[in-house]
Amino acid sequence: MAQPKSRPKEAADATPNGSKKKGGSDKIKDEKGRYKPGVHVWCLYAGDKSYRDCEIIEVNTLKSGEIRYYLHWVEFNRRMDTWVKADQVFEMNPDDPEAKLSSGRQDAVDMLKKRKRNTVEFVEEEYGEDNGMDEASIREHEEVTKVKNVNTLELGRHLIDTWYFSPIPKELYPEGGVDILYMCEFSLNFFRTKRELKRHYSRCKIRHPPGDEIYRDEESKMAVFELDGAKSKFYCQNLCYLAKFFLDHKTLHFDVDPFLFYVFCELDERGYHIFGFFSKEKFSEQ
Repeated sequence: MAQPKSRPKEAADATPNGSKKKGGSDKIKDEKGRYKPGVHVWCLYAGDKSYRDCEIIEVNTLKSGEIRYYLHWVEFNRRMDTWVKADQVFEMNPDDPEAKLSSGRQDAVDMLKKRKRNTVEFVEEEYGEDNGMDEASIREHEEVTKVKNVNTLELGRHLIDTWYFSPIPKELYPEGGVDILYMCEFSLNFFRTKRELKRHYSRCKIRHPPGDEIYRDEESKMAVFELDGAKSKFYCQNLCYLAKFFLDHKTLHFDVDPFLFYVFCELDERGYHIFGFFSKEKFSEQ
């Protein structure tokens, strides 16, 4: 009597991306059952609601026991990297079970090269000698800042997706990263919870940046304030933290005394709402 054919060992040991497992899931998961950094998974991309190939960069377990993964989207600039919950990642594409993940090796590199031939990534172009960063400095910088510590900022009426790591005080993200960080749009204080922010608003009397109003346009309801970093140190330092969430290569000066800051605001009956700023040295040699 003919024996049923056994499943080929290569197929039995294959991962959803088609690569061979060496010893089963223990090669893609650690002893706690978490996917290991470097493993590729599928995750729903909010931009077009499709499941996309991602590489796990970092794994974090919160005090509550919740597992979170920090993902890099293959073919995307790292400013799109994000934290997700464990139930948001999949070994098999829910919409297309036959789809294959990149192995994280040469095929992913080839896709990135192909994309870069047709796309200019403005963040990467800003690196280089003109910014005082050689290749080694860039690699060191990317290693230190590779994991974003805040996914979203709430500033006034706006929810803003951050792009990069910002060296805000560690007590604001004690477990390695937060989904939402709350910010008072008038004083620029940071808060970990919505409750803390509401309590602050009930007591905060500030309604404009702590400087001199040097320009106002009544028709467009826009105003500009000039701030001295030496006189408004806390506010100006928080401006720099805010900017760092969106500028990867920016040098963050904790000593804001030598700088003047110009803050742009929209004004209404509630106060002055910040929407941009720039800074310059008080005394420049150039």
